[in-house]
Amino acid sequence: MNANTATVIPEPKSCQEFNQTLDALGILPMSDNDILQLKKTETRQRLIQALKQAKTNPNAKMYLLRVTQQYRSNQPSSPATANPPGQRQPMPVHIDNQPEPQSQSLPYQEHAPDSLPDNKESYLSCHAYGSKAAVCVNANEYNGLSTVSLQGALAKSPRVYDWDNKIIISVTEMELPAIACVLLGLLSSCAFANHGQQKNKGFKIENQAGKIFFQLFEKGKPAVGVPVSPADAYKMASITLKQLQHNTPWLTITDTINVLRLTEARLLNTGN
Repeated sequence: MNANTATVIPEPKSCQEFNQTLDALGILPMSDNDILQLKKTETRQRLIQALKQAKTNPNAKMYLLRVTQQYRSNQPSSPATANPPGQRQPMPVHIDNQPEPQSQSLPYQEHAPDSLPDNKESYLSCHAYGSKAAVCVNANEYNGLSTVSLQGALAKSPRVYDWDNKIIISVTEMELPAIACVLLGLLSSCAFANHGQQKNKGFKIENQAGKIFFQLFEKGKPAVGVPVSPADAYKMASITLKQLQHNTPWLTITDTINVLRLTEARLLNTGN
């Protein structure tokens, strides 16, 4: 195989081909069930995009390492059932025939779609897991503007979350600075509603003692509430700041924080 063909990664059509692609990237394979659980939170388009870019985009490979390790650790394989060396267990479940995550079938695309652009920052995301629910902050873009999406799912059992029925909300350009201020402690809380085609979704983010509490809601579904640790809050803040800086590239991160403090935080605190 020459150098040119070595970098071409075909789109996998089955779990077996998905694992073969992971193998070629030096990433441990996953079981059928692990892959199906993975697809409940990570869209097929995003996974395929990362697989195709992983050889040349370090962030894409880091994303694959993170998400595959996350779901592989939920269901560790037993040595007694492991395949013999050099032999793969057939994986008949076809990726193309599996239902897409709920966000893919939703008509709601008022701001940011669930697919991401082809750049290194497009794989930035942070999950926070609680005993009753989980929340995720994803970097996203829409119409050339950087933003984030919020996703939340209730727990079905310990460390297993109902991502099939997740709530997904695309944060607007006007809401993003307020979220950054809350994550940085410049505001005590922020809340926004009227998301989605039916105007029936919303969220609230609030500083509490030793944590930041995320709440996502959608009419007809139980609210999703998750306490976010300081470490995860740091990651979410860094993603949010990075997206804000994309929209104002003439500012450094330090400048962005100062502008947030002198405008968004000052004006909203004055109005409270």
